[in-house]
Amino acid sequence: MIRQNNYKIISSKNAVEFVKSSADRFLNFLSQFETPTVILPTGNTPLPMYKALRESGKKLNFTYLQLDEYLGLEPDSQRLFSNWLAQEVLDPMEIPYDQRIIFRSDNLFPQDEVDKMQGWFEENGPADIAVLGIGSNGHIGFNEPPSDENTRTRIVELRPETLKANNAYWQDEKKTPEQVFTLGISEILKSKKIILLVTGKSKAKILKKALTEEPNPNTPASYLQTHPDVTVIADKEALSELKA
Repeated sequence: MIRQNNYKIISSKNAVEFVKSSADRFLNFLSQFETPTVILPTGNTPLPMYKALRESGKKLNFTYLQLDEYLGLEPDSQRLFSNWLAQEVLDPMEIPYDQRIIFRSDNLFPQDEVDKMQGWFEENGPADIAVLGIGSNGHIGFNEPPSDENTRTRIVELRPETLKANNAYWQDEKKTPEQVFTLGISEILKSKKIILLVTGKSKAKILKKALTEEPNPNTPASYLQTHPDVTVIADKEALSELKA
């Protein structure tokens, strides 16, 4: 494991700057590849970037590679990350269905989905661009701690803090599935370019750990330090601990 520590940090003074920096950097990276494969995250943080992409008027063409997904949900469930991304990005951008590489949540043999994704990587990988968020416990994708740099695509049990955070998106008492598919840190780190999007004071401490402590399984995002081309785009609140 080689610690690079050569990530780039783009600090945004406000929400407008954050959106512009995120969308501009993503579009710039897209333009560097003829037919890029792209990993995209769900959550509140990337929503403004997706809105900017929809409103840009640009015709985008890429293959979408799913980062993570719940197990056991029906194909029309609003909780499916694949449906969430379809609504926010893939449908508005008219990304063809045969360019959407996703986990099938309702497969009664979920290991088949893991094997399918692993097979796709072996034949077509790696991703050209990975856009990521960071969990409050330092996960990227759903690589919950402890997860090291050798983890591969697999099924993961969500930790209580992650379940609580995910339930908050729905504002109801429905139970979030406790198991998920996720690309492993190994697959994520093979991406040619990585963008990490982080906002809010609540992510300040974990972002500092991810960027400054020795890469370790208890802070999975810390392994991003070993990648040669990571751009961190964050607001002032998320970067506040780094100033100390």
